[in-house]
Amino acid sequence: MFLKLMKQDFRATARIMLPVYAAAIVLAVFTRVLDLLPQDNSFMSVLAALVGLLFSLAMSATVAMSFVLMIWRFHKNYMTDEGYLMFTLPVSTAELIFSKLLVAIAWFACSALVVSAATLIVGSGGSIQIVGFDQIPPEQLKGAAAAVVAASLVAGVTLCLMLYACMAIGQSFRRRKTLMAVVFFFVFYIVSQIIGVSFIAQIIQNSPSADAILFGDAASMGMMFQFIIGALWRFTGISAVSAVVYYAITHWMLSRKLNLQ
Repeated sequence: MFLKLMKQDFRATARIMLPVYAAAIVLAVFTRVLDLLPQDNSFMSVLAALVGLLFSLAMSATVAMSFVLMIWRFHKNYMTDEGYLMFTLPVSTAELIFSKLLVAIAWFACSALVVSAATLIVGSGGSIQIVGFDQIPPEQLKGAAAAVVAASLVAGVTLCLMLYACMAIGQSFRRRKTLMAVVFFFVFYIVSQIIGVSFIAQIIQNSPSADAILFGDAASMGMMFQFIIGALWRFTGISAVSAVVYYAITHWMLSRKLNLQ
């Protein structure tokens, strides 16, 4: 039943996300073609600027749509009249939560890949080179890439669960459910920002000298890279703890305090 829930969610969301992805790629190709053509008249210049604007909007829409869809599906299936059916299915509350969570994370990852592919198609028009970057050992580069992927993945999971927790708390009130969900979102957001600022302050206090970047010394660059990798893993750990807290809140509210009235 759990796999059937996920399959149904993928089908319902794919009808929206796949056309968005197709539009983003098409606009990327069109933008690249116009960039390669000579801009020798005002019509071509205006057309190129317009398509470039549409491409930027498409990139933003691709990312935003995955978040909006994630929130909408959770609310529609669990917080509205559909919840009477969903919570009578032979699945646990944990399975109901994870079916939405895994689908949301999958679309987040797909959106990131589509945006990256579209950006590569268009081309940046230049490159940024940090002196000494080529002196970083491949092992550290791989470690940095793994840390970035892990931090991004856990951050996405945490964001989903935070929003789920807000909606789960909001539905427990008799009136103004949406308003209370928004209120708790700001509460959680402020708390997370306080923790984040404290974490960043600690990083800045313990960070190596900026000379590692300014002068590109291999040893200094290696030390800076190692520090960044460690900071990313610490951030991942903090995000993971937050995700567990948000999941516990969501699970408890949906299993003990469910109110679909």
